[in-house]
Amino acid sequence: MINGNDHRLLFAPICAEPGNHIERFLEQLLRTLETPEGVLDLARVEIVEMEWPRDGGELSVPVLENSIKKRLAGDPDRDLEKFLADCRPSAPPGQGSVLMLHWPVLSQCPTESDLTVFESLLTKRLAPKCPPDLRILVLLMVEIDASEHDTLAEYGERLTIDYSDPGFITAEVAPLDKVTRRDLVQYLNRYEDTRCPRELVGPISKSIIDQTHGHFSETTDLLEKGMSGWYDLRDELLH
Repeated sequence: MINGNDHRLLFAPICAEPGNHIERFLEQLLRTLETPEGVLDLARVEIVEMEWPRDGGELSVPVLENSIKKRLAGDPDRDLEKFLADCRPSAPPGQGSVLMLHWPVLSQCPTESDLTVFESLLTKRLAPKCPPDLRILVLLMVEIDASEHDTLAEYGERLTIDYSDPGFITAEVAPLDKVTRRDLVQYLNRYEDTRCPRELVGPISKSIIDQTHGHFSETTDLLEKGMSGWYDLRDELLH
Protein backbone atom coordinates (compact mmCIF):
# COMPACT_ATOMS: atom_id res chain seq x y z
CA MET A 1 0.00 0.00 0.00
CA ILE A 2 2.81 2.44 0.88
CA ASN A 3 4.92 1.82 -2.20
CA GLY A 4 2.13 0.98 -4.64
CA ASN A 5 0.27 3.41 -6.85
CA ASP A 6 -3.26 2.06 -6.46
CA HIS A 7 -4.33 1.74 -2.83
CA ARG A 8 -4.64 5.06 -1.00
CA LEU A 9 -7.05 4.32 1.85
CA LEU A 10 -7.23 1.23 4.06
CA PHE A 11 -10.21 0.73 6.37
CA ALA A 12 -9.81 -1.77 9.22
CA PRO A 13 -12.90 -2.58 11.33
CA ILE A 14 -11.73 -4.29 14.53
CA CYS A 15 -13.90 -6.02 17.12
CA ALA A 16 -13.36 -7.93 20.33
CA GLU A 17 -15.41 -9.20 23.23
CA PRO A 18 -15.60 -7.04 26.38
CA GLY A 19 -12.59 -7.51 28.62
CA ASN A 20 -10.15 -8.19 25.80
CA HIS A 21 -8.59 -4.70 26.00
CA ILE A 22 -9.21 -3.80 22.37
CA GLU A 23 -8.03 -0.29 23.24
CA ARG A 24 -4.50 -1.74 23.31
CA PHE A 25 -4.67 -2.74 19.66
CA LEU A 26 -3.12 0.53 18.54
CA GLU A 27 -0.18 0.06 20.92
CA GLN A 28 0.34 -3.47 19.59
CA LEU A 29 0.12 -2.20 16.02
CA LEU A 30 2.78 0.41 16.66
CA ARG A 31 5.08 -2.20 18.17
CA THR A 32 4.63 -4.27 15.02
CA LEU A 33 5.42 -1.28 12.83
CA GLU A 34 8.62 -0.71 14.77
CA THR A 35 9.92 -4.21 14.09
CA PRO A 36 12.34 -4.90 11.20
CA GLU A 37 9.34 -6.26 9.28
CA GLY A 38 7.34 -3.09 10.01
CA VAL A 39 6.94 0.05 7.93
CA LEU A 40 8.37 2.88 10.03
CA ASP A 41 11.51 2.80 7.92
CA LEU A 42 9.35 3.12 4.82
CA ALA A 43 6.97 5.87 5.85
CA ARG A 44 6.34 8.74 8.23
CA VAL A 45 3.21 7.78 10.20
CA GLU A 46 1.12 10.40 12.00
CA ILE A 47 -1.48 9.08 14.45
CA VAL A 48 -4.62 11.19 14.72
CA GLU A 49 -6.95 10.53 17.66
CA MET A 50 -10.48 11.37 16.53
CA GLU A 51 -13.59 12.20 18.55
CA TRP A 52 -17.19 11.09 18.22
CA PRO A 53 -19.91 13.81 18.29
CA ARG A 54 -20.49 14.94 21.86
CA ASP A 55 -23.79 15.03 23.74
CA GLY A 56 -25.27 12.35 21.55
CA GLY A 57 -25.04 14.52 18.46
CA GLU A 58 -26.16 13.02 15.18
CA LEU A 59 -23.49 11.34 13.10
CA SER A 60 -23.13 12.78 9.61
CA VAL A 61 -20.47 13.04 6.92
CA PRO A 62 -19.95 16.81 7.45
CA VAL A 63 -19.61 16.27 11.21
CA LEU A 64 -16.99 13.53 10.74
CA GLU A 65 -15.15 15.46 8.04
CA ASN A 66 -15.03 18.60 10.17
CA SER A 67 -13.76 16.58 13.12
CA ILE A 68 -10.88 15.33 10.96
CA LYS A 69 -10.03 18.88 9.92
CA LYS A 70 -10.24 20.04 13.53
CA ARG A 71 -7.90 17.31 14.80
CA LEU A 72 -5.41 18.03 12.02
CA ALA A 73 -5.49 21.74 12.90
CA GLY A 74 -5.81 22.88 9.32
CA ASP A 75 -8.07 25.38 7.56
CA PRO A 76 -11.58 23.86 7.83
CA ASP A 77 -12.82 25.87 4.84
CA ARG A 78 -10.32 24.41 2.40
CA ASP A 79 -11.26 21.77 -0.16
CA LEU A 80 -10.73 18.34 1.40
CA GLU A 81 -8.16 17.21 -1.15
CA LYS A 82 -6.08 20.38 -0.71
CA PHE A 83 -6.55 20.13 3.05
CA LEU A 84 -5.23 16.56 3.15
CA ALA A 85 -2.31 17.54 0.92
CA ASP A 86 -1.40 20.35 3.33
CA CYS A 87 -1.64 17.99 6.33
CA ARG A 88 0.42 15.22 4.78
CA PRO A 89 3.16 14.15 7.21
CA SER A 90 6.50 15.49 6.04
CA ALA A 91 8.68 12.55 5.04
CA PRO A 92 12.30 12.42 3.85
CA PRO A 93 13.07 11.37 0.27
CA GLY A 94 12.27 7.72 -0.36
CA GLN A 95 9.66 7.47 2.40
CA GLY A 96 5.88 7.58 2.16
CA SER A 97 3.40 9.56 4.27
CA VAL A 98 0.61 7.91 6.27
CA LEU A 99 -2.23 9.39 8.31
CA MET A 100 -3.64 6.91 10.82
CA LEU A 101 -7.14 7.99 11.92
CA HIS A 102 -8.69 6.16 14.86
CA TRP A 103 -11.82 6.84 16.86
CA PRO A 104 -12.47 5.96 20.54
CA VAL A 105 -13.58 2.38 21.13
CA LEU A 106 -17.34 1.86 20.74
CA SER A 107 -19.10 -0.22 23.40
CA GLN A 108 -21.94 -1.23 21.09
CA CYS A 109 -22.28 -2.13 17.45
CA PRO A 110 -22.90 0.94 15.27
CA THR A 111 -26.40 1.27 13.87
CA GLU A 112 -27.04 0.67 10.19
CA SER A 113 -27.53 4.41 9.80
CA ASP A 114 -24.17 5.20 11.41
CA LEU A 115 -22.41 2.59 9.27
CA THR A 116 -23.94 4.15 6.16
CA VAL A 117 -22.58 7.56 7.22
CA PHE A 118 -19.14 6.09 7.87
CA GLU A 119 -19.27 4.35 4.49
CA SER A 120 -20.01 7.65 2.77
CA LEU A 121 -17.11 9.33 4.56
CA LEU A 122 -14.72 6.62 3.40
CA THR A 123 -15.91 6.03 -0.14
CA LYS A 124 -17.23 9.43 -1.21
CA ARG A 125 -14.89 11.78 0.60
CA LEU A 126 -11.61 10.35 1.92
CA ALA A 127 -10.81 7.76 -0.77
CA PRO A 128 -11.44 9.94 -3.85
CA LYS A 129 -9.93 13.04 -2.22
CA CYS A 130 -6.77 11.38 -0.89
CA PRO A 131 -3.73 12.88 -2.67
CA PRO A 132 -1.58 10.43 -4.64
CA ASP A 133 1.40 10.90 -2.32
CA LEU A 134 -0.58 10.18 0.87
CA ARG A 135 -1.94 6.98 2.41
CA ILE A 136 -4.74 6.94 4.99
CA LEU A 137 -5.41 4.16 7.50
CA VAL A 138 -8.80 4.30 9.25
CA LEU A 139 -9.37 2.19 12.37
CA LEU A 140 -12.85 1.54 13.78
CA MET A 141 -12.67 -0.40 17.05
CA VAL A 142 -15.78 -1.94 18.61
CA GLU A 143 -16.04 -3.90 21.85
CA ILE A 144 -19.09 -6.16 21.49
CA ASP A 145 -20.27 -9.69 22.25
CA ALA A 146 -19.11 -12.43 19.91
CA SER A 147 -22.67 -12.84 18.60
CA GLU A 148 -22.41 -9.38 16.99
CA HIS A 149 -18.98 -9.74 15.41
CA ASP A 150 -20.45 -10.94 12.11
CA THR A 151 -22.31 -7.64 11.72
CA LEU A 152 -19.06 -5.67 11.53
CA ALA A 153 -17.36 -8.31 9.38
CA GLU A 154 -20.26 -8.25 6.90
CA TYR A 155 -20.06 -4.45 6.79
CA GLY A 156 -16.40 -4.57 5.80
CA GLU A 157 -17.10 -7.26 3.22
CA ARG A 158 -19.96 -5.26 1.73
CA LEU A 159 -17.73 -2.22 1.37
CA THR A 160 -15.14 -4.29 -0.47
CA ILE A 161 -17.72 -5.73 -2.87
CA ASP A 162 -19.85 -2.63 -3.49
CA TYR A 163 -17.09 -0.06 -3.80
CA SER A 164 -14.90 -0.95 -6.75
CA ASP A 165 -12.40 1.94 -6.65
CA PRO A 166 -8.95 0.28 -6.36
CA GLY A 167 -7.84 3.21 -4.23
CA PHE A 168 -9.95 1.90 -1.35
CA ILE A 169 -9.46 -1.43 0.41
CA THR A 170 -10.67 -2.99 3.63
CA ALA A 171 -8.85 -5.31 6.00
CA GLU A 172 -10.73 -7.35 8.57
CA VAL A 173 -8.84 -7.95 11.81
CA ALA A 174 -10.13 -11.22 13.25
CA PRO A 175 -11.56 -11.09 16.80
CA LEU A 176 -9.09 -11.99 19.50
CA ASP A 177 -8.91 -15.70 20.27
CA LYS A 178 -7.68 -17.25 23.47
CA VAL A 179 -4.02 -16.68 24.22
CA THR A 180 -1.92 -19.80 23.76
CA ARG A 181 1.25 -20.70 25.62
CA ARG A 182 3.11 -20.27 22.36
CA ASP A 183 1.79 -16.68 22.15
CA LEU A 184 3.05 -16.05 25.68
CA VAL A 185 6.48 -17.51 25.03
CA GLN A 186 6.90 -15.40 21.90
CA TYR A 187 5.85 -12.28 23.80
CA LEU A 188 7.99 -12.93 26.88
CA ASN A 189 11.01 -13.62 24.70
CA ARG A 190 10.90 -10.00 23.52
CA TYR A 191 13.25 -9.01 26.32
CA GLU A 192 13.55 -5.38 25.26
CA ASP A 193 9.79 -5.00 25.81
CA THR A 194 9.17 -7.31 28.77
CA ARG A 195 12.50 -7.56 30.67
CA CYS A 196 11.47 -11.12 31.54
CA PRO A 197 14.53 -13.22 32.46
CA ARG A 198 15.08 -16.08 30.02
CA GLU A 199 14.95 -18.73 32.73
CA LEU A 200 11.44 -17.61 33.71
CA VAL A 201 9.86 -17.63 30.25
CA GLY A 202 9.01 -21.34 30.38
CA PRO A 203 7.64 -21.65 33.93
CA ILE A 204 5.77 -18.34 33.90
CA SER A 205 4.10 -19.00 30.56
CA LYS A 206 2.91 -22.39 31.83
CA SER A 207 1.67 -21.01 35.15
CA ILE A 208 -0.22 -18.15 33.49
CA ILE A 209 -2.01 -20.44 31.04
CA ASP A 210 -2.80 -22.92 33.83
CA GLN A 211 -4.46 -20.12 35.79
CA THR A 212 -6.21 -18.09 33.07
CA HIS A 213 -6.89 -20.86 30.51
CA GLY A 214 -5.92 -18.32 27.89
CA HIS A 215 -8.57 -15.69 28.67
CA PHE A 216 -7.13 -12.51 27.17
CA SER A 217 -7.94 -9.91 29.82
CA GLU A 218 -6.89 -12.15 32.74
CA THR A 219 -3.68 -13.01 30.92
CA THR A 220 -2.81 -9.39 30.20
CA ASP A 221 -3.54 -8.47 33.84
CA LEU A 222 -0.94 -11.00 35.00
CA LEU A 223 1.55 -9.82 32.38
CA GLU A 224 1.16 -6.26 33.60
CA LYS A 225 1.79 -7.46 37.13
CA GLY A 226 4.90 -9.27 35.91
CA MET A 227 6.28 -6.03 34.51
CA SER A 228 6.74 -4.91 38.12
CA GLY A 229 8.66 -8.06 39.05
CA TRP A 230 8.78 -11.38 37.19
CA TYR A 231 10.23 -13.34 40.11
CA ASP A 232 7.46 -12.02 42.37
CA LEU A 233 4.87 -13.11 39.82
CA ARG A 234 6.45 -16.55 39.55
CA ASP A 235 6.30 -16.98 43.32
CA GLU A 236 2.68 -15.77 43.41
CA LEU A 237 1.61 -18.19 40.69
CA LEU A 238 3.33 -21.14 42.38
CA HIS A 239 1.48 -20.64 45.67
